[in-house]
Amino acid sequence: MKILIEAGVVDARREGLWTKYSINDDTFNRIMDFMPELYKLKDKCICRQIKYCKTPEECGEGKDPFGN
Repeated sequence: MKILIEAGVVDARREGLWTKYSINDDTFNRIMDFMPELYKLKDKCICRQIKYCKTPEECGEGKDPFGN
């Protein structure tokens, strides 16, 4: 939730002990407008070409899933 708030996708407001969350309509609409662009790029996606390790043993000590 913190990431969504920091990204501006979700708004948070305190009401007593409770925190109420709502979608930020402006940001949500911008995301929805951008979604077709992402779909157009699906053939150019390099996601499957990126090598990464699935287990800590494959990564090596102190390395992230991408071997850095």
